[in-house]
This record gives sequence, structure tokens and C-alpha cells, in this order.
Amino acid sequence: MAQRTLALSLALLALAACSDSEAKERLRTNARATWESALEVAEELRVEAIAGIEAGLAELEPRMQELQEYAAQKTGEARVAAEQLLADLEQERTALRQRLHDLRTQGAQTVERLKAETGAELDRLNERLDELLGRKAQS
Repeated sequence: MAQRTLALSLALLALAACSDSEAKERLRTNARATWESALEVAEELRVEAIAGIEAGLAELEPRMQELQEYAAQKTGEARVAAEQLLADLEQERTALRQRLHDLRTQGAQTVERLKAETGAELDRLNERLDELLGRKAQS
């Protein structure tokens, strides 16, 4: 009877350890899937932002050309005002192009930084889960 109880206890312990191991793996798999989904969404948002800025710049070009033609036809204060507006718009367009460049180049860097930071956080969470599930299996 004692041998049977010991064998049953060992079998239950092995089953509990297996269940904990499977639970850990499911948690890790779910965490990886969530992380990959978050990266995909972040990349989609970055691509959409780039497309929106590019579309805005494309729409701005003909309007600035129209303003240049308008300024060329005017004289006096009207011409000065139109030329000042053109200069201001050109400055803003340059800044917008720089932001677009930053988004194209730093966007990937930001995602990588976020990936590293959240990867470390996921590792810490997994370690805590390992501790908790390890303690549970030992109890």
C-alpha cells in the first residue's frame, strides 16, 4: 500500500510539474503573440503616418506653386505679403520633411528600443511566473 501511495504521489507530482511547465509555455507563447501583434500594429501606424504626411506634402506642392504665380502677378504690399507667406510655408514644409525623415528612420529605431524594453519586461514577468509556479509545484 505504501509503495502504491508513493507511486501515486510521484505520478501526481510529475503531472503537476508537467502542468506547470505547460502553463509556463502557454503563457510565454501568448506573451510572444501579444508582443508580435503590438509590433505589427506599431508598424502599421508608422506606415499610415508616413503615408498621411506624404499625401499632405503632395497636396501642398500645387497650392504653393499657385501662390508663387499669384505673388509674381502682384506688386507692392500684396506681393510682399504673398512672398512672406511663401517663405513661411517653405520653412514649415522643410520642418515637415524633416519630421517625415525622422519617422522613416527613427520609427524603426523606436520600435527596436520598445522591443528591447518590453522584451526585458517580459523576461522579468516570466521570471516572476517561474518563481511563482516553481513555488506552487514545490508546495
